Amino acid sequence: MEKGSLGPPVVQALRLRIHRNGGRAGCASLILFAITLSAKAATQQQSMRIDLEQVPGWSAQCKDFFLHGSMSAEVVPEPVLRAFIKAYPDLFPTSDLSHLGLIPDPASGWPIGFSHAIVKHLGGLSAVGINCASCHVAQISSTLASNRLPT
Repeated sequence: MEKGSLGPPVVQALRLRIHRNGGRAGCASLILFAITLSAKAATQQQSMRIDLEQVPGWSAQCKDFFLHGSMSAEVVPEPVLRAFIKAYPDLFPTSDLSHLGLIPDPASGWPIGFSHAIVKHLGGLSAVGINCASCHVAQISSTLASNRLPT
């Protein structure tokens, strides 16, 4: 069967509908149905194209900023969060927070999507927060490999 062609069950359903409705009303229904299918197929073909201009060709510095750069959302003092992780092992069974579904990044010490900055209004303490990567990076795993992808 060709892509975009109507399969036997659909054709039989259309024949039955034309037979029941009879004449012009059945033909009008068939034409409307065919137009709907062709528009849907065209939309699906357009959405399946990959726009190569959207694939990032980032430098290491740009990638690091995306994964851990500050968006001025650092509100939790880092020493406080580290103390909670140590004091409540039942709530924080992993120090990299992977038990919460976050993607660990041993190079930074915090999961992907966590930013780290010195915050003046917290008395100059180091603080952590979230950035764009916390929502826009996913880890897809299979039996062959595991890859991190921007979403």
